Amino acid sequence: MKILALVVLSVLFASVASAQMKTADATVFGLHLGEKFSVPECARSKSSDASAVEYDYETPSSPCFEVDPVLRKDLREFGGSIPPPPNAPVLNDENTKIHFPNNMLADLTLDLEAEIIDGNLEGVFIGTDGLTSQDRILATLKAKYGDPTVLEEQRKQNAMGAVFNCHHASWQFDNLVVTFLGAADQTDVGIVSIETKKHAEFRRTNSERVQAEAPKL
Repeated sequence: MKILALVVLSVLFASVASAQMKTADATVFGLHLGEKFSVPECARSKSSDASAVEYDYETPSSPCFEVDPVLRKDLREFGGSIPPPPNAPVLNDENTKIHFPNNMLADLTLDLEAEIIDGNLEGVFIGTDGLTSQDRILATLKAKYGDPTVLEEQRKQNAMGAVFNCHHASWQFDNLVVTFLGAADQTDVGIVSIETKKHAEFRRTNSERVQAEAPKL
């Protein structure tokens, strides 16, 4: 992702918080973490390619979620080749992408993935444009959540051999875990993770299970 404006993140991180607070604001773009996921599916129309099973999403007038026709578990009953029917519910323990109206985001790009557990929204992951905006994004995160519990600089090297420093910050609250990585494996891609303690534990347990099931040398 090449563009993620500070204006967009300012909408998300508008409120000012004390560094000493134990419970953080659990809303993200009006979505409430820890509560039932009630965002509707985005309207979609059949693809212009009559031979394809894909479909096109229409520009939303309000926040909506995207159904992935390949990864959805309920596709198994269709042999994995037919998109789910319209208004297919979000399944438990899955992730889905959220789309926002252009006017809500000042015509800028936002990549936001929602994590669903037991029908509740338990986490969001937001893509950033990496090193270009990491200083400003860290500042807006501090404005909402206070000083990070942990703040460090990570030295990384990309595929071309260039070495760069990226911010790595995390906040620990009674209700949320917030993590910011200024750049991942690419200098133009970073991530903001905001998750409930339930999702953090869910992710940790899954990671341990995958490691336990991995072939041993």
